[in-house]
Amino acid sequence: MIGKGLIFLSKALVNSVELIYLHETQLTMSQMKNISFDGLQARLDEQLKYPSLFLFKFIAPLEKAQELVRIFAANPVTTKSSRHGNYISVTAELEMQSTEEIIAIYRAAARIEGVILL
Repeated sequence: MIGKGLIFLSKALVNSVELIYLHETQLTMSQMKNISFDGLQARLDEQLKYPSLFLFKFIAPLEKAQELVRIFAANPVTTKSSRHGNYISVTAELEMQSTEEIIAIYRAAARIEGVILL
C-alpha cells in the first residue's frame, strides 16, 4: 500500500517549535514504520522543557479514525471531517512528560495504514 502526501511532524504549542519537515514523497507502509525519529527527538530535547503541552495533528482515512483516536486513550481529541467526508483530522493537545512520550505517539500513529503525520 502506498501512503501519498506530505509527511510532517507536529510543532509544540509551548516554546513555538517550528514545523519540522520530514519527507515529501510517496512512502510504502513499511517505509513509514521505519521512519527514524532521532532528528525530531534531538530537536525536541533542545527546545522543550518538561512537562510541556504538545499539539498532535494527524489526518486519517475515515475508516481508520477510531483506531487513531484510541492512541490518545481517555484524553480529549478534536476531529473534523474533510469536505467530501473521506478523511478526518484528529488533533490532541496533551501535557507530555518527556520526548519519549511524544515519539511513542508518533510511532503508534505511523503504524496505522493511511495516516499522515502533521
